[in-house]
Amino acid sequence: MGDSRKPAIFELSRTEEYESLTLIIGGGIAGLTCAEKLSKEKIPSIVIEKEETLGGQLKRVSSFYHTEVKPWELINEKLSSVKNTSLVKIFKETTVKNITGLAGNFFAEIEGPKGKENIRAGSIVFASGNDSIKREKSNRAITLMQLEELMEQLKKESTKKTIAIVIEEDDFLIGPGVALKHAHILKEAGHDVYYFYEQIKVNEEYLEALYRECKEKGVVFVRNAKENIELQESDGKMNIKYKDSFNSSDLNDVSLECDMLVTNESFFLGEETKTLAKKMKVNRCQASGFLQEDNYHLLPVGTNKLGVYAIGACRKPGFLWNVISEAEAAAENIFRTLSTYREWVKERPVIIGPSACVLCLTCLRTCPRHAVYIDPKGGQCKIHRLACEGCGICVSECPNFAIEYPEGLNLRERIGPEGRGCL
Repeated sequence: MGDSRKPAIFELSRTEEYESLTLIIGGGIAGLTCAEKLSKEKIPSIVIEKEETLGGQLKRVSSFYHTEVKPWELINEKLSSVKNTSLVKIFKETTVKNITGLAGNFFAEIEGPKGKENIRAGSIVFASGNDSIKREKSNRAITLMQLEELMEQLKKESTKKTIAIVIEEDDFLIGPGVALKHAHILKEAGHDVYYFYEQIKVNEEYLEALYRECKEKGVVFVRNAKENIELQESDGKMNIKYKDSFNSSDLNDVSLECDMLVTNESFFLGEETKTLAKKMKVNRCQASGFLQEDNYHLLPVGTNKLGVYAIGACRKPGFLWNVISEAEAAAENIFRTLSTYREWVKERPVIIGPSACVLCLTCLRTCPRHAVYIDPKGGQCKIHRLACEGCGICVSECPNFAIEYPEGLNLRERIGPEGRGCL
């Protein structure tokens, strides 16, 4: 690599200056917490919310079980914090149509009541929540969220009701956890509560203590697979027939008449978020479909694309304390990147030699961070140094040895033609 090309490595062009503005997609508790944390670090942000009001799904929650703070009090606290600073702008009834670019220089097209607008942002935070569908097809059955909206009424109900909660196992702890909260409150209100489950996972903060309290208060736990439960409707009531093996080796049919049947929802990533992630080449977890890498220990709130973060229910449905931790972690990551990007750009100066590159696009296909792009002006492959993490995959995979670390490192001499792909 000629010496004449080295000085360019240490000079940042406009497209390599990291824009400080952060675009947050979603105005729920995750998005608001992230915006609040960024403002404390003097980092500007724009929050995009498609609904008329902020707060997301938390607006529908009646209470928490691990704190005396009410959901609406927490929302109002966050709203007051972000509205009292000029560093946070909020766009309601607005959607993100498209996002292009790479870390430090994303270009978002948004559309709202005032029409379309283009925004340049250095970082993107997905905080767009999730969608859910009802598992049980019976019209008499309701979901946990629908029960949430009825909790205040049920707490004041003078007539004792029999309530059956049927929880199907999935990959998330949120369903069993919320069901335990409801069972605890309903039992305290004087209702009979039956909790049907396959497995109860309580390996989360507060959950084991809540499970023990539910048992002490008299919630009846029935371990049974969903396929062993038969639902029947008669005279405005639900009849649950199930097989019970308690204190017996023989399975016997047991019948329970209940006033209310509650099931947990199935969660999935919203179509708008899914489409936007696909356009941006942001990976999703193969098992769940959410914006969560399969190895979440490697990227707790990050994604495969540098400068793009996923927090809250669009990353993975979780509990409030986890959501707040994720939001704050994403803000800390953005702050750290803005503080150090000039140095790490110098540490990852990978260059594609235009004379040796034959546009085979091997580097573009193999880059895990999508840092390789085709320059529309010259038609050449280039590496965006803000997005590049210097892993060396493109260097080792290039069949023509056109990619090198320029500081005296000649890959042709180091590994030779027989060692390609083994860096």
